[in-house]
Amino acid sequence: ATKNHREFLMTVLHELKHAEQASRLGRYDFERQYFKYMDTLDEAGQDGYMKNPFEIEAESWAESEINKWL
Repeated sequence: ATKNHREFLMTVLHELKHAEQASRLGRYDFERQYFKYMDTLDEAGQDGYMKNPFEIEAESWAESEINKWL
């Protein structure tokens, strides 16, 4: 697989994990919690995206799954 294929698949898996998170928590609660983390981290001068636990979980899960698909 090329780097572009890997990056594309990583994005798909990452977003699938977000869909699972939203399904588990309910879309409203997922969005509320997700953006609460973003705002709180941004206000503290941190990267609200990279340090968001939902993003960390999605990226970690995608990384653990990627080799099953390549």
